[in-house]
Amino acid sequence: MIYSHSPYSPEKLSPIVGQSHVYILPTQDQTQLKIGRSIDPVVRIAGLANIYPSIDLSRSLIIGVDSHRIENVLHTVFSLRRKALETRTDGYTEWFTGDFVEEALTFTQLIAQHRGVAYTVFGNVDRLLQECRARNPLVGQRAPQLTPDERKVRTQLAKILLREAILDHTQRFIDVLYEYDVDAIVHHEGNAYLARTVHREQEPEGWQCEGSRPYTDRGRHLARQAQISVQAEGSSCMFHLLQPPIFVPCDADIGREYFRISEPRPGSLALPANDLFLTEIAFAELWSAIEHLPVLEALQNSAEPNDGMQSAAR
Repeated sequence: MIYSHSPYSPEKLSPIVGQSHVYILPTQDQTQLKIGRSIDPVVRIAGLANIYPSIDLSRSLIIGVDSHRIENVLHTVFSLRRKALETRTDGYTEWFTGDFVEEALTFTQLIAQHRGVAYTVFGNVDRLLQECRARNPLVGQRAPQLTPDERKVRTQLAKILLREAILDHTQRFIDVLYEYDVDAIVHHEGNAYLARTVHREQEPEGWQCEGSRPYTDRGRHLARQAQISVQAEGSSCMFHLLQPPIFVPCDADIGREYFRISEPRPGSLALPANDLFLTEIAFAELWSAIEHLPVLEALQNSAEPNDGMQSAAR
C-alpha cells in the first residue's frame, strides 16, 4: 500500500536516502511495536530485521518526514506505552507495547497537516527490503560480537599497530623536515615554533601572497606532511605535528617562516614508547630530532616583527 506521495515523486516508490524518515515496525504477534528514525531506512530496517526476526515487514511503514524531531514527538505522545526490551541490543529502548500502527500513522499525518506539508508513506517495506537484499545480500549483517577478553586483546593489538604506524609516519616526516633547512626553535608567548629562513629569489610567493596569513608553497607542503593519520584494527588516530605556517618578511630579500609545534617538549625524552600515549610518541620523536637546533626567544625588532609572531600564535 502506498499513501500520499508529496513531496516525493510518485514515480519513485522508495525512500530517498539522506532525507529524514521515521519507521513503524510492529511484531507478528501484534504485541509490540518499534518507532525509530533513519536517513537510510531500508538499510536500517534490514539490520533490525536480522536482530528482531519477529518484525512483521508486511505491516511495517516508512514515513518520509521533514524533521528528525518527528520521532521525538511520536515517542513523547506514546510514552506511556514505551517499554524497553530486557535484552540490551541495537534499538532496544525504542519499543512500545501494543499494536497501534494506524494510530501512529494517523497522528503523523496530523502533524504534517498542521505543518502544511505532506508526508510520503511507504507500506511496501517487505518488497523494498527484498530488492535491497537482492542488490546487496549482506545488507544489515554485522560482525559477530566479541567477548570482553577478545575486545581487550583487539584493543591491545590496535594500540601496538597504531604505535608502530605513528612512529613510522613520524620518522618519514622527520626525513622530510631535514630537507627544509629548519634552523631554529623560537619561543613566543608560551608556544614553540620551528623557524626556517626563506630567500626571495628561491621562494618569492611569500612576498606576493595576499591575506592575513602569508606562506610559501614549501611551507604549506611541509605543514601537510606534518599531519599524522593512521588506522589499525578499527581504531584510528589523527593529529598535526606542526600547525600551518606564517611567513614574516624581514626585508626585501630575506624572510622567516614559523611553524607552531602542536605540543610542548615532553618532560622526558628518555621514556620508553610503551610508557607514552600515542601522540606523545610522535612528539617525543620530533623533539629528539630537533633538539640540536638553537633555541631563541621571540625577537621584537623589525627583522622578525611581533605582530607576525602573534598571528602565528593565534
